[in-house]
Amino acid sequence: MFVSFLVPGNIANPSWADIERSILALNECDGVLLATEGEAQMGIGCGGGGKYIVYETPDNWTFHNLLGDPSLEGEETLCIGVPGGYKRRTIVTLAQVLKVAKKYAERGELESSETWETQ
Repeated sequence: MFVSFLVPGNIANPSWADIERSILALNECDGVLLATEGEAQMGIGCGGGGKYIVYETPDNWTFHNLLGDPSLEGEETLCIGVPGGYKRRTIVTLAQVLKVAKKYAERGELESSETWETQ
């Protein structure tokens, strides 16, 4: 497994069941961080109402945002940690979150069947 730490809880070497359970337990304003011993990480935030935001960074310099509907314009206010404006195209579903988190946890790779935007 690629992920060495799961936050919250700082679980070392989490199983997929640990990760999935943490994601499914997210409430509005909550987040989960899948991290390695290095700088690579995937952050998952829940804005409530089935709306999630996912980013990945291999090095803390380059960031990839998972896209829901790339054609959407504008912003929506969500509370992910703190209230803020998020691009509508970056709001994704729980099904997308679980799919990309599993691939990342197992292989440290972005799920290629999903669309990612590089910042």
